[in-house]
Amino acid sequence: MFVTRRTPTTPLAQHLAQLMRERGLSQNALARAIGVNQGQICNVLFRGGRKGAGFSLEMAGKLAKALGISLDDFYPEEMR
Repeated sequence: MFVTRRTPTTPLAQHLAQLMRERGLSQNALARAIGVNQGQICNVLFRGGRKGAGFSLEMAGKLAKALGISLDDFYPEEMR
């Protein structure tokens, strides 16, 4: 089986991926922690929180809480 790894391309997606790596969290683990499916985390990572990616302020808050950070710290510097 051939598996490709995609790289997050937006600042938000890159920041989320970094936070997940630092905490040793997989997409599945983070999804379970906030009560969504893995596909929704994948959309945030690879669609970068753009419209239609299933991303909302509510989801950002849940992600921040699961990652143990403030909502302000969830967003990368260039988005604040």
